[in-house]
Amino acid sequence: ALPILSDRPEPVTLRMRKGGTVEVTVTERGGGAPVAGAEVELRSWVSTLTWKATTNAAGVATLTGIGAGSSPLVVRAQGYAQAAMMLGTSGNPDTVEHATLSLAPGVALAGRVVDDKGMPVANARVVATNASEPLPVVDPYRDAVVTGADGSFSLARLSAGSWRVTASAGDYAPTTSAPIALDGEHARSDIELRMLAGAVVRGTVKDPAGAPVPGAEVSILVHGYLPWRASRQALTDASGTFSIRGLEPRAVDVVAWHESGASAIA
Repeated sequence: ALPILSDRPEPVTLRMRKGGTVEVTVTERGGGAPVAGAEVELRSWVSTLTWKATTNAAGVATLTGIGAGSSPLVVRAQGYAQAAMMLGTSGNPDTVEHATLSLAPGVALAGRVVDDKGMPVANARVVATNASEPLPVVDPYRDAVVTGADGSFSLARLSAGSWRVTASAGDYAPTTSAPIALDGEHARSDIELRMLAGAVVRGTVKDPAGAPVPGAEVSILVHGYLPWRASRQALTDASGTFSIRGLEPRAVDVVAWHESGASAIA
């Protein structure tokens, strides 16, 4: 149930201050030559806010207005595989901070997403993660591609190494491939991801008096403590009920939020 916090709205004041500067140097992994024209992005973890810049002839991009924190830094350039790292920044406006990323050539990885009957799954989101990294820096939305009507997908450029490919779509449970080896020279187009029907969590959110709470946000999170936990959200309808589909069969935590309060974790 949702406890009542206050019946009076509190004013919110936002105070802005000058942010810091980050200079990002992008080079070729092989010989260390600067890469001009590379797209550099510093992505917020908590919103869609993104700082962008393009490298100059010296391979340097300058990002301004950066606050304190730790955020994904992502670099793309024509002919190279995407590179990313976590970047900690102080937000000090009097200091120029520096970061360096090197880019390697990449090859395409392509295939199809199908259901348990072998029929194509259109509009599935497909994303690749480096299997050698325990905490890969990847965004399942911004870095994903979408399957076509025939279930086909193509990830443009991945560097040499071991990769896993994950697909998610609608009411299907997410599915992830076994590690896929790439040599950085030969593209692959033989990947098939098979999706099964996903689990469903449904229920009702009520206040302490037992009345339904419409418009509450319900979050489903991977069970247990992790620095970052995958989550899914839904809003309750006029009767306080919700339904979240397409979940991977596993233990989850459920919590509801509303302007009037929050529930305990179920």
